Amino acid sequence: MLAENETKDYKKSFQECCSINTYEILAESLDRVIPSGRHKGEIFCGGSTITADNCHRQLKPFTVNRKKNESIYTTFPRPYKKCIPGQPGHQIICSKTFYSLFQEVQEITLQFVKSYYMPSTRRDKMLYFIDKCQSIVPSDLRIANTFFTHLTLHGKGELQDKSYTTSYYKHVDPHDIITVIIHLGDVETGGETVYYEGTEKCPGKPVKKIAHQNGNIQIGCYNKILHAQVPYKGRRGSMILNLKAPIVEYFQTYGTSCYEQYKLMGYPQKFTPY
Repeated sequence: MLAENETKDYKKSFQECCSINTYEILAESLDRVIPSGRHKGEIFCGGSTITADNCHRQLKPFTVNRKKNESIYTTFPRPYKKCIPGQPGHQIICSKTFYSLFQEVQEITLQFVKSYYMPSTRRDKMLYFIDKCQSIVPSDLRIANTFFTHLTLHGKGELQDKSYTTSYYKHVDPHDIITVIIHLGDVETGGETVYYEGTEKCPGKPVKKIAHQNGNIQIGCYNKILHAQVPYKGRRGSMILNLKAPIVEYFQTYGTSCYEQYKLMGYPQKFTPY
């Protein structure tokens, strides 16, 4: 639980002296995930997911064009288990401390995109998805009633040394329309975010390096920008907020009917309407 005096001014909870403790409280309330592939180490996830499984799927309507040999089913979005309304993740995200933080981050992000991002097709796409997300994606699939649909915490603020195993490979995040990274805690060495000029197959030279600092916020289109993190030593946490394109695209294509059935049934662990 967050102390009463911390909830009165949420920013006190994120000062360097106590930010990692606040971060750990949030991590404990989210779903623990062990990613597959090149990304090693545990992460903690909140908000919603549309990851394919055999427990949450629906038949595609005949009106939806399918490619040859494409499945007749589609997976539908649902909250992470601990972020179902009434569960610990949902409760803490909606607490004054975190709700206020995420609402302010949304305001900062909107101001950045509208006022500082150069006019371009990419900017138009971001604004389009932000508007669509807020208008058609149910609020229980969004973080603190913002346009962010996904929250990731990397680790739980443990002390790490130079042999840190969560090898943050150089990568892009293809499904993320817009990404916000919030850095918390302190490091003795390392922990920078590095951006590269090339691709995953041919990264090229680093073009920018941003040092870790408690309270830093980075905003960008990480579906296009190759990036990575330098291994570090110290207590460090990263909260990553995303607007996921597949969540919005699902509701554009299929509407809310299936999801409303799933919600009325109490978010069952297996639901396949016919």
